[in-house]
Amino acid sequence: MESKAPRSFDLQSEVGAYAAGEPRKGLIPALRSGLSAAVLKWIALAAMTLGHINNYVLSPDNRLQGVPLLDVLGELSAPLFLFLVMESLKHVSHRMRYCLRLLVAGLLGNCIVLLLNLLVRGSAITIVNVLFAYFYAVAIVLTIESIRAFCRGARKRELLWAPLLLIGFEAIGLVCRSLEEFPAPFEMLSYALQHTFPTIRTTEFLLAFVLLGVVWYYCRSRKAQCIALAGYFLLCELCFQAGFYLPLPPHIPLVDDPKPGVLLVLPLILLYNGQRGRQPKWLFYAYYPLHKWLLSTIQYLFLQ
Repeated sequence: MESKAPRSFDLQSEVGAYAAGEPRKGLIPALRSGLSAAVLKWIALAAMTLGHINNYVLSPDNRLQGVPLLDVLGELSAPLFLFLVMESLKHVSHRMRYCLRLLVAGLLGNCIVLLLNLLVRGSAITIVNVLFAYFYAVAIVLTIESIRAFCRGARKRELLWAPLLLIGFEAIGLVCRSLEEFPAPFEMLSYALQHTFPTIRTTEFLLAFVLLGVVWYYCRSRKAQCIALAGYFLLCELCFQAGFYLPLPPHIPLVDDPKPGVLLVLPLILLYNGQRGRQPKWLFYAYYPLHKWLLSTIQYLFLQ
């Protein structure tokens, strides 16, 4: 007699079953079989929203105290999303298409925010987009894999796509960085170009965050991934205390400020069961820029 595989916890299924009045086994037994990627995405989405509400609405410009707990919870969202992006890269059938999706989502998100900004005259709403950090991490992995395939004797034209995309977008970013000394009437244009085409050193959460994603991809176990995350946090703390910056102009920090909330990702990594779960494909891409714009608009209109 075949044993039945343990049921993984899926948030959408659990909520639907609860609404229909179906009996469930409870949360704790379901957690024993792990959390799917869909559940982890909803956790990251909720944490991100709470963190942004705290930053944009509860503590704008440091005039209000805000809620420190919400700030810490918000800090887990970016590394958790990065972890899920790198795990998805291991399973998608068209990895180059996945890389392009992240890039296009980042570009479209910024264009949407810029367009919506025009509806709020005089608004200076941030257009920083973490999707570019995810794109760079994926592009670096695909470039490494292309080089490895070339060294093994493969001579396919497709091997050039990832390196060319990575180098090309980085080159555009460097050109946009050189335009930062625009005269006063064009300051907003310069700001938009620099954040729409960030370099790998100026993307949100900076270079070390991107490299964390690359390391995660090549880790062979969950424990190794947890060690990599703990090492990333330690590196942020040490560099922050030492005031370490990249030696070349414009002296951009190598790592972001240490964020204790990233350590909350450790148990979630250990609970991940490797299953995808049911999830809306484009919701997360659309929600990220739109909710930031909405909260920024509320801050600009009512809290300035």
